[in-house]
Amino acid sequence: MTALAQLVPRGERREVAAALGSVFLVMLAHALLETARDTVFLTHLPATRLPWLYLAITTFAVLSGPLLNRAGSEAVNRRALLLMQLAAAAGTAAFLPFSARPDDLTADALYIWGGVAAAVILARFWLILGERLTATQAKRLFPLVAAGAVAGSLSGFGMAGLLATRFAPPVLLGASAGAFLASAGVAALWWRLRSPVARAATPPRGLEAPPVWGALASVARHPYVRRLLLMLLLAAVSVTLCDFVFKSAVAQAVPAAQLGRFLASAYFLFDLAGLVLLLVAVGPFIRLVGVPAALLVRPAVLLAASLALTASGGLPVALALRGADGALRWSLHKTVCELLYVPMTPRLRVAVKEVSDLLAQRGGQALGSLLILALLAVGASGAWIGAPLVACAAAWLVLARRLRRPYRSLCRETLDDAGMATRLEFPELDLASLERLLTEISHPDDARVMAALELLAATGRAHVVPTLILYHPSAPVVVRALELFAAVRRRDWLPLAPRVLRHADATVRASAMRAYAATQPPLEALQQYRDDACPIVASLAAIALAARGGLAPQAATAAVRARLAAD
Repeated sequence: MTALAQLVPRGERREVAAALGSVFLVMLAHALLETARDTVFLTHLPATRLPWLYLAITTFAVLSGPLLNRAGSEAVNRRALLLMQLAAAAGTAAFLPFSARPDDLTADALYIWGGVAAAVILARFWLILGERLTATQAKRLFPLVAAGAVAGSLSGFGMAGLLATRFAPPVLLGASAGAFLASAGVAALWWRLRSPVARAATPPRGLEAPPVWGALASVARHPYVRRLLLMLLLAAVSVTLCDFVFKSAVAQAVPAAQLGRFLASAYFLFDLAGLVLLLVAVGPFIRLVGVPAALLVRPAVLLAASLALTASGGLPVALALRGADGALRWSLHKTVCELLYVPMTPRLRVAVKEVSDLLAQRGGQALGSLLILALLAVGASGAWIGAPLVACAAAWLVLARRLRRPYRSLCRETLDDAGMATRLEFPELDLASLERLLTEISHPDDARVMAALELLAATGRAHVVPTLILYHPSAPVVVRALELFAAVRRRDWLPLAPRVLRHADATVRASAMRAYAATQPPLEALQQYRDDACPIVASLAAIALAARGGLAPQAATAAVRARLAAD
């Protein structure tokens, strides 16, 4: 409770609680809606219609994305979010009269609606949240709000499983519509307009995304980014194939009366496994093996599962395939992919994210759908999907292995760019990147050394900067290192303190004395430096003594004035 109070100051708690409640209810509504729509569809229609619906959802996302994701003024954003939530509640409720005995058109429409209703709300939610918070607030609060989203999804699937044991899909749809409506009520409490002073205190975050064609041009020129996007495209194709295989197997093996409970239980377990991996294993694993090696896990697991699917098939294999993909997609794979953006410059990163959503994610879904339709057109059975899934996972694995060298090269390029206008907000570094930064500290180019120090400071790694950097011939480098040592109160450099306090550069001597005082040395040690020959060192020692209570403030002021008069 104390940790949570420190994370969310008192002045932010009401707004954060309302944001958590809003995203929790949206995800709960989505889980209920997804369970209901899959149950209705697989009960009344063949799974062979799924590729057409994948294409319909992709088309809607591509056409509506630029409009729905565009931010406006705070009042416009507030109205847009509320209208989306109310529209989601009304649209879901509109299916209630038809869902008990749906015709083909109703089942198709419900499936498409389930794929887009919550997605547009969440896109707007995260867009506004990113603009409403400062960078410091976002670092603290984004993980907490994301945890609320996961909790909402798990709660929704758990509730869907309980309801499906006794009630038909219309009850799940009614509960979903109610949750969407409740989320609108909570959002109305959250998005209260702030005063002009408060709005002005929130600086803009990030860079605006360039036009799509401009983003494409930026991406096409960079070999690392081309490989990354191709890998994400293969991942999206694999997700589409896995989803089709899973739902086809479920439709064949699970009785219609048990579909709702089965799907809700399966989705709940997939999300739970992903959450456990994210909380327990993902961080330590990435730190142990590094980003490039961690990138191989998901395609390797999918390759093994798709080989088993090709050899035998059946519901257990399809369940294992979809479960492994679902658990790894939102835990290890999502984290690693975010780390792959780290070495990019801010402008390139914005362009890549713009293109990756359009070409990689949506394009991969469309390619996967067309591939399934082609196989079905020649009379191939569901088991044949295993062959292209094997090929896709194998190509993905090979491409991921070949991304290791470009990833490290891009890290070096970023360090070479000493004129970075925007400091990147780096996630935790993997071992390979950390080794590269430590190597750069001994580089003869001062700009590269300073860039490495800044990146280590930005990632909370000031404690790994070697103390031998204090022998560096550049005074600005030594000053920056001492500033980092003082910030984390390092003591391992103290054997070198007498030498640095006699440095030829006055700025270095001043920084050394500040760093020395930050280690809280004994008052007797500070008293010795009070009579130092250097007026800067002596003055800072007197100030440090006064701050520690070892010298009266008036005496410290007099000592500093005396030094100023003499020098």
